[in-house]
Amino acid sequence: MDATHTIIAFAKIGENKSANVSKTFTCHESVDKTIADLHGMTTDQAFINLRLTNAKVVYVDAKNVYIREGDKAVLFYGTGLNLPLNSTLNGSLICDYDYRNKLIEVRDNSATNLDHVTVTGATTTALDPSVTTVGDILQFNKVSDLVRLNSVTITVEGEGTSAKYYATSGESKVRLYGHLEAVKGIASDGNTYDLIAGFNNIYIGAAHLKPFALAIPVAVGETRYATLIL
Repeated sequence: MDATHTIIAFAKIGENKSANVSKTFTCHESVDKTIADLHGMTTDQAFINLRLTNAKVVYVDAKNVYIREGDKAVLFYGTGLNLPLNSTLNGSLICDYDYRNKLIEVRDNSATNLDHVTVTGATTTALDPSVTTVGDILQFNKVSDLVRLNSVTITVEGEGTSAKYYATSGESKVRLYGHLEAVKGIASDGNTYDLIAGFNNIYIGAAHLKPFALAIPVAVGETRYATLIL
């Protein structure tokens, strides 16, 4: 179907004819976009054809899925697609682009499916965050990506329900929001941590990260390893 059509149907027996029933089928023209293209778009656009080339599922947070291609990422927000962690995606799918406060998000629509996407299963369950800095996050780099901030302290301002938690590096800090159980017990303990988080929110012009895991850096000779605290 290459246009919008309305189909009208009725039943007739002899001279008796039923009432008409109709249904309109709308053809949506889609425009090809890549994840990199989305980073240059500042308005919503419905029914884009998102082309994926070796795109990697870097985190699955319930129905919110972080996907990275090259050095750019997109958040599939509230998706019903089956996109396993660390799987690789090639092909294209129809979705809606949602520009929300500088975040790069897409959402399912009536035409969203994986019919034209090859999903290659993962060979590891290890997380693959993009290493960055608090300063880069504050400049809105790595939006919609799974990120890792090395050697930050977890600080808290305020108390009780008014408490605000931050990942702090020197004089710079970024607000942590959501899944705060991961950080409440270690806030202001004076230790440094490697933080793995999703850059999934920009609120009133300020970057926010959702913490997923913390790691304690331990030096062993010239190597470095970490123990995850989930």
